[in-house]
Amino acid sequence: MQHLASFFPALLRKASADPEVALIFLQELWPQLAGADLARKCSPQSLKKKTLIIRVHDPTWERELQSPQIQKLLLGRICAFWKRRIIERIVPAPHPKRMPNS
Repeated sequence: MQHLASFFPALLRKASADPEVALIFLQELWPQLAGADLARKCSPQSLKKKTLIIRVHDPTWERELQSPQIQKLLLGRICAFWKRRIIERIVPAPHPKRMPNS
């Protein structure tokens, strides 16, 4: 009988082929992937064409998430976890407090 953990890499490969399923995994694993501190400040919102849109919980984090250091850190952790490059860009979603009034 195979150990359950041996199925996880194959499951992740299949999950990464469907952006909706990959997003669910990203949302559930976000504290482990981003780290607890960063996960309290932002969370995955959507995944489209290898671009991860991140919802920020504080408007100052829009700019922080665009820093090359944080981009590299997050991309590296996500790619290392999946053992493939399922995301090529990370873009912060505009925070509601920064959006112009309609």
